[in-house]
Amino acid sequence: MSDANQPLGSNPGGALEQRPAGNFTPVAFSGNGLEYFGIWIVNLLLSILTLGIYSAWAKVRTNRYFYSHLQVGGHPLRYLAGALQILIGRLIAAALFGGYIIVNLLSPAVGTLLAVLLMFIAPYLICLSMRFNLRMTAWRNVRFAFNGEYGGAFLAFIVCPFLTVFSLFLALPWALKKMDEFIYRNIRYGDRPFACNIRAGKYFAAAYGAGFFTLLMFVAVMIWVAMAGGFDPDPAAVDPAASAERAEGIGGIAGVLAFFAAYPFAAAFYTAIVRNHLFRSTFLPELADFESRVGILSLFWLLLSNAALLIITLGLALPWVRVRTARYYADATSARVSDGIEAVIAQMPPETSAIGEEVAGMFDVDVGLT
Repeated sequence: MSDANQPLGSNPGGALEQRPAGNFTPVAFSGNGLEYFGIWIVNLLLSILTLGIYSAWAKVRTNRYFYSHLQVGGHPLRYLAGALQILIGRLIAAALFGGYIIVNLLSPAVGTLLAVLLMFIAPYLICLSMRFNLRMTAWRNVRFAFNGEYGGAFLAFIVCPFLTVFSLFLALPWALKKMDEFIYRNIRYGDRPFACNIRAGKYFAAAYGAGFFTLLMFVAVMIWVAMAGGFDPDPAAVDPAASAERAEGIGGIAGVLAFFAAYPFAAAFYTAIVRNHLFRSTFLPELADFESRVGILSLFWLLLSNAALLIITLGLALPWVRVRTARYYADATSARVSDGIEAVIAQMPPETSAIGEEVAGMFDVDVGLT
C-alpha cells in the first residue's frame, strides 16, 4: 500500500507491491471549451425538440468527445456504447420510475414497501451500471470490465452504511472506504485485475478535516458579522423592530455566504485527500500505476469559480466548466505503464445492457469512478 510519504514500490508491512518500473508520464486532456459548446448546444436543442429521445445520442456524443480527448500513456480512451442501447435502457427506466410514482400516489403504503424493496435491489443495479460503463470503455483496444457481485455490493452499500448508525455516523468514512474498495478491487483491464490497497485512516482524516474546517469557516464568518455589529439592533434607531429585523437579515445573509464558501472547501478538502490516496493505492500489478496531485486550495478555487461562472452566465458556461474540470484532473494525474501492457489479453466481458445504468441513475443509486 503506497502513501504520499512512502515509496511507490513498498507498503507499510514491507511486502513489495508489484509495481511497474519506469517514470510517470502526465495524463493529457486536449478538449476545448468552444468546441464542446458546439456539441453541447446541439445536444440540448435536439433533446428538447425530441422530448428527450435524442438525449441518448447526446450522451454518446459527449462521452466520446471527453474520452477521445483524454490520453493515458499517449493513448486515448474510447467510449463504445451505442445510442440505441442507452435509449432502450432509459425508456425502461422511465417506465419503472413512472410506475413507482403512480403506485406511490395511489397507495403510499405500497409505495413505501417498494422503496424498501428498492434498497435491496440497489446493489444489483450498481453492479449492472458498473459492468456496462466499464465494458463500454476501452484503452489501447482492450476493454475494461467489472467483476463485482450482488453480495459484495450489498455489504458495501447497504450493510456498512447501516452499521454506522450505531456510531452516530461517526464511522461513515469507514463505510465510504468500503464502497470504494468494492468498486476498485473488482475492476479488470482485459484479463488483468486491478489491485487496491486503501486505508480507512485517510478517509477519516479527509471527512473529519472537511467537517472541522467547515465549522471553523462558519464560526469565523459569524464572529466577523457580530464584531461588525450586524447582529445587534441599533439602540438609537427610530424603529427598533425594523433595526432588529435588519440585523437578523444580515445574519441570515452571512450564514448563506458562509455555506456557499464552506461547502466547496469541504468538498475540495475531502476529494483531494481521498482521490490522491485512491490513485496512489490502485494499480495493475506489474503493468501500470498512477499518481494524483490534486491540491486542496486549487480544487477549491476551481469549484468556486465554476459555480460563479454558471451563476453569472445562467448555465451557458457549463461546457467550459466541464472542460476546465476535466483538464484540471488530467493535469493533476500521471500514469506509469510498463511494456508488458502489450501482452494483456483482450477478453470480451459478458454482454451487458444499459438498463441497469439508466435505472440506477433514475432512482439515484448510481455510482461513478473518481
